[in-house]
Amino acid sequence: MITTEMFTNSFYYPAPGFDIQPLKRFTHLCDNFLYANLFINIDINKEHVLNWYKRELNREDFEILDTQVYDDFIEENFFERDNNYRQHLANWPRLYMQANELSDYLQTFEPAHQLPQYLIHFQVKRKSLDKVINLYYFTGEGIASYIVLSQNGKYAPKVLATIQTKMMERPTGIINKFYSDEKNSRPLLWLRGFEPDSYFYGFRGNGNDALENLGVFSVKAIDFRSWSCGRWNLGNGATRRYVKAFITENQNLITYSLSNNYNNQTHTYRIERLNPDNDAYTNNFIVCGAHHLNQLMQMNNQINGVAWEKLLGYNTNCASLQIEKLKNYLEAKNITENLLIFPHCSEDEGKLYHKSILTIRNRTETVLSSPYDFFDLFVTE
Repeated sequence: MITTEMFTNSFYYPAPGFDIQPLKRFTHLCDNFLYANLFINIDINKEHVLNWYKRELNREDFEILDTQVYDDFIEENFFERDNNYRQHLANWPRLYMQANELSDYLQTFEPAHQLPQYLIHFQVKRKSLDKVINLYYFTGEGIASYIVLSQNGKYAPKVLATIQTKMMERPTGIINKFYSDEKNSRPLLWLRGFEPDSYFYGFRGNGNDALENLGVFSVKAIDFRSWSCGRWNLGNGATRRYVKAFITENQNLITYSLSNNYNNQTHTYRIERLNPDNDAYTNNFIVCGAHHLNQLMQMNNQINGVAWEKLLGYNTNCASLQIEKLKNYLEAKNITENLLIFPHCSEDEGKLYHKSILTIRNRTETVLSSPYDFFDLFVTE
């Protein structure tokens, strides 16, 4: 059963398709990843989903510990719920959707009515972090399942993701209306995104505004370096998505400071957007992505540094391996300058990154664009 406690500590993702990026990025915030996917297309069945996720979760930093498939999945039997959940389901469209929106929305899922329901539970280990997480992939309509699991908005997941649904990611649409209602609890982060190579984007012709600073969640908290996932045609190949995480204005007013456990005289952190005019960029050896390094060198020819891509090749690796390769490079080139580092690892590797950076002899200053980049290193004042 998916309990209320599991839901409030979850990454909730309606219409995920084929995507394991959340499991690579949010294990520091979430133990449970709830994927509500009622319908991809008529040709995709349980075996396609099961095989794709098995393949992807047996790669890189993952190890599948257990897999359970439930062919008897029905929300009423698998969700902890309020006794009035049927009334809640009947009421939410009237409260948060216009008639034409509801009509189009229901028509989208018409082909799914005759398809069998199922739930797949993967218990997975992130090896580099030595952490066990759970992925629940079930055939449920994303908003309706949210209403039931949240007990009509009383509870919220830790993170909500709406990416390329053509409706839910709109910052002034149905999700925003729901969170604008003060009686409904809000998540810490709302991820919104889209596929840039999509031929059609938007609901009823509305433009691509998923990444705009609009609505209740109007403050950009994380700008993801890359987000790739399987294509909707049976998950074959990969496609890129533009995804950003947003917080509310009230959260933006909160001060986040680095915990005393993570700052010392040799290794420090700074919150700052890319700023080539800063003297620190010319007085230190820069370690960052190739795109940013090229930008910096074009703006200031006195800048010296190395791109992560040169150190890592096409392999991203976990934070500890990245820092080990950086350390070997510095020693081989006899580089003793202070380092200005823009991390290249996942958002949930903050503690692993810090533990690894302590092995470098050079003085280092790590630059983050937001505390949410390495949220687990910060405390709320």
